[in-house]
Amino acid sequence: MDLSVFPGQMVCLIGRNGVGKTTLLKTVMGLLQPRKGQIYLDGQPIVDKSSDRRAKMGIGYVPQGREIIPRLTVKENLILGLEARPKRPKTPEIPDEIF
Repeated sequence: MDLSVFPGQMVCLIGRNGVGKTTLLKTVMGLLQPRKGQIYLDGQPIVDKSSDRRAKMGIGYVPQGREIIPRLTVKENLILGLEARPKRPKTPEIPDEIF
């Protein structure tokens, strides 16, 4: 797979069940190791980086459905995902267009 996402760009990954969308995202996040190849962020290879380090670099994943924390609101789940940022404001703001 060859995929490039540029700053400010929004990309949609679509496909039927079982074709590897979640596997790809989990690999980019560092939850799974790629069989071969490389993953770059800002021109730097990140395959050797842990998932928590990748999160601090700005790679995030918001799962669909049951994988979120059900007792939290949508906003609270999104704010929780922002906790890994190295320079985070005390009160993170979620832009209205996200909702």
